[in-house]
Amino acid sequence: MARDLPLGNGNLLVNFDKDYNVRDIYYPYVGKANQSRRRISRTGIMVDGQFSWLSASDWSKDMDYVHDSLTTKVIAANGPLEIQLTFNDTVDFHRDIFLRRIEVLNQSRRPRDVRLFFHYDFLFWGVGSGDSIHYHPDGNFLVAYKDNCYFLMNAATRRLDGISSWTTGFKDDAGLGGSWSDAEDGILEENSNAFGSIDGVIAVDQSQIPPGETRVCYTWLAAGENLEEVRALDAMVRRHEPQYFIARTTNYWRAWLDKEDTDFHGLPHEIEHVYRRSLLIIRTHVDNRGGIIAANDSDLTFLVHGQESYSYVWPRDGAYIANALDKAGYAYLAARFYNFCNDVIHHDPALRGDEPHQDQAYMLHKYTPDKLVASNWMARVDDEGSFRPPIQEDETALIPYAVWQHYLKYRDIEVLAPWFRPLLIQSANFMVEFRESHTKLPAPSYDLWEERVGIYSYTVATVWAGLNAAANAADLFGEAADAFRFRHAAAEIKEACETYLYDNKLGRFLKRISVNSKGEVEPDSTVDVSLYALWYFGMFDPNDPRIVGTMNAIVDRLSCQTDIGGLARYEGDEYHWDPDLQDQRDKIPGNPWIISTLWLAQYRIATARSVEDLKQVLSALEWVCARALPSGVLPEQIHPLTGEHLSVSPLTWSHSTVVAVVQEYLEKYVVLQRDSPK
Repeated sequence: MARDLPLGNGNLLVNFDKDYNVRDIYYPYVGKANQSRRRISRTGIMVDGQFSWLSASDWSKDMDYVHDSLTTKVIAANGPLEIQLTFNDTVDFHRDIFLRRIEVLNQSRRPRDVRLFFHYDFLFWGVGSGDSIHYHPDGNFLVAYKDNCYFLMNAATRRLDGISSWTTGFKDDAGLGGSWSDAEDGILEENSNAFGSIDGVIAVDQSQIPPGETRVCYTWLAAGENLEEVRALDAMVRRHEPQYFIARTTNYWRAWLDKEDTDFHGLPHEIEHVYRRSLLIIRTHVDNRGGIIAANDSDLTFLVHGQESYSYVWPRDGAYIANALDKAGYAYLAARFYNFCNDVIHHDPALRGDEPHQDQAYMLHKYTPDKLVASNWMARVDDEGSFRPPIQEDETALIPYAVWQHYLKYRDIEVLAPWFRPLLIQSANFMVEFRESHTKLPAPSYDLWEERVGIYSYTVATVWAGLNAAANAADLFGEAADAFRFRHAAAEIKEACETYLYDNKLGRFLKRISVNSKGEVEPDSTVDVSLYALWYFGMFDPNDPRIVGTMNAIVDRLSCQTDIGGLARYEGDEYHWDPDLQDQRDKIPGNPWIISTLWLAQYRIATARSVEDLKQVLSALEWVCARALPSGVLPEQIHPLTGEHLSVSPLTWSHSTVVAVVQEYLEKYVVLQRDSPK
């Protein structure tokens, strides 16, 4: 089930699902340990003896955020119960506390007794055994913990400091059983402790709410490394009162968004809104130690039978996202990511030697946010049984490209200096040497979609860009020999690209080639949207006839000819494909992706010669806005007939591409306005 309303502060991330259940609690790293992985933490209510969970079908829910903030505004109404609940949820920007304000509106004509239930289903460190939960009478709260992860659950009303009642429970490996079912009769058994595989429920009473009137209560979850830490946070919330933390966090995120005085030059309001919302959603997926997580939707049952996820730092995704943050003015977040890369880049002992050019480094497939090497599904052996680095070379190439773009915008050489040798020189040394001997193109590696090995036009373009970025940095630091070597290799790669990856008969570039041991080349003419990289990273002019032919093929062959529209990744894409649509492949080459559709928009920006030409870009951005949830959350891809969100949601890369496209649009708009006839 897609995630919605992510809330976070770089240490603690909380996700809801579409039914407004809490589904993910990441702590202490964003994207590392999901302390409630795939469990359902429910919110319930008892009204005059009638019980209901908010996920039930008789609730209507309007799920959104308070304007320009990471505080929710969720309105849940239940006609049969004659009750309306308004929630404001947030994670404090500074303290690791998840807070919820609940306003209860009595819509009946008689006074009502209301009891609210807040259930938490924990799976500490992803294990689900050896966990503990206890009631603490001296503070009137529940504490759940394992090892150095503690969560304290408490609540308050105007009349009561602390919870009205509680219980704890045991559940099996599948998460069945537990204490949540105890709430359904409205009376908690107040079982004071449980251990093993555990959950817990706290309740808050609101008695005799008059007709048409409201009452407010609060609940919070404090996270820390030990009991003393969470008790201190709880005392702080009670001392200042919960609303103080909610208000200050709401104000903080508004100020965070307003750090750049962006002139949107008349962009439609919905585009500006999704742009600003995208920045906030990106921030929830950036760990405070620099890791940028691809997505934190834990319901990925299709990946290795549900045993894998997108909750990792991919250097590629991170480079795109950091570059978008740079464009938007959030240099410090981008710099944290480049520092992260500086710490994790792989120095292979086999690639070290006495000569400077032998000092090489490259990025591995992906990393955990605490800077460890993550799981890798890429083979380390080629078809002949020889070692092959288990990498996608674009992940190495995009880091020096993004770092150099960062420098060009901010011109802070002291920030650049620590990155110079590992992220620019050593990675470029690797790119110079890691080449196919017959063609001089980059050696085979996995494509950006992580599906096949080959020599891809996309990878070639990023390597060319990475080498030129490193050459520019080498010139800046007076390393003339390195700069010459990198530019020479880049020139060889471009020439080889024109020779081997351009097809004169087709009038466009190829997706990839394979080269056997005899130097024989086998082409792959599949149209792939990633071919956009050939112009986007500067290797070719976007108006080059060869690029025009390539981009025209992308439009012709990858456009989804349905009411939903959008652009697929490549012809015959099977990822999340609906097999019932197989007979419509001529009209639906694959599911439309947010980034694919926006990459075409970037081409429209690059080739626009008048403000009128930019209207096609507005159409693409409006298409994206129409695909977003009311909260602004964007997925990876869309069902081509229903518009349903497919795969992970939100996908950080989707949101960062919105940011990049809007920034590029505004920059081009200013140029065209300035140059237009008066």
